[in-house]
Amino acid sequence: MGMPFDKKTLVIPDRTVFEEHNIVVNHDVIISDRSNLDYGIITDKRVFIGERVNTNGGI
Repeated sequence: MGMPFDKKTLVIPDRTVFEEHNIVVNHDVIISDRSNLDYGIITDKRVFIGERVNTNGGI
């Protein structure tokens, strides 16, 4: 079963804050397969991470 959205599309919700080392959001976060993320993610909601994702920050 595939993803129900276009994996080539980047969506940045309103009120998203990019800090020096983190991305702060108030929504669910979806990180697609085979992605490289050089920031940490801060959220009170859920985080979905695909296969073979490299992160250089905290989740």
